[in-house]
Amino acid sequence: MPINSRIRVLIVDDSLFFRTALQKALLSDANIEIIGSAANASEAEKKIKELSPDVVTMDVEMPDMRGTDFLKKLIPVNPVPVVLVSSLNIGIFEALSAGAVDFVLKPNLRNSSDFSIFCQELCVKIKIAASAKVKKNASPVASASLPMPVLSGNGTAAEHIIAIGASTGGTEATAEILRQLPEDIPGILVVQHMPVGFTKMYADRLNKICKFTVLEAQNGDRVKQGQALIAAGDKHMTLEKDFKGYYVK
Repeated sequence: MPINSRIRVLIVDDSLFFRTALQKALLSDANIEIIGSAANASEAEKKIKELSPDVVTMDVEMPDMRGTDFLKKLIPVNPVPVVLVSSLNIGIFEALSAGAVDFVLKPNLRNSSDFSIFCQELCVKIKIAASAKVKKNASPVASASLPMPVLSGNGTAAEHIIAIGASTGGTEATAEILRQLPEDIPGILVVQHMPVGFTKMYADRLNKICKFTVLEAQNGDRVKQGQALIAAGDKHMTLEKDFKGYYVK
């Protein structure tokens, strides 16, 4: 995208009220231009072809087609960066796997403070998404195998700890890394920028696709070989040590 040009955004949501409110809010950002809106997947598909937006914001649940199904159809032929707007729904992770760049938790429109915070976060993610390289293989993460971590020093895997930190756009990248690691990997700590409530669903999803145990971290959880702990949403993770070993709080 040319330097100093505004990011051209298409809004997709079945609610006219939400589309209108979101358009007014995003227009307050000088770096963003709203080029259109759509109420469903069919309309969105036509407007994406006609308008060639830099970024699409899209609800996960639409009246004529699920967001995940739409992304599976869209990304292979038109890999435009998509930022999802979602309620607390496990379908968000399916949509990320289908090629979306990131997501923002849908706000309570009756609470002006919630909506303001939502718009600020969405603006940031739109700007990051505008520079994302979305691949036509329906995933924003490269599918090539990743190198195994190299353990420095003379200790065994049980004496090491792996720490992973990721922000906007890192959800699927982190999942791809963890998915390829062996079951006897050293204890892993993950801090992933994600709203409250989603980290538990994220950990549950990773636990199904990884060779080792993945849990949302709780105060006092021990760091163990063959286990990954995901920091809860909106929380940091502190590593402590006692006579039994390492634990988190």
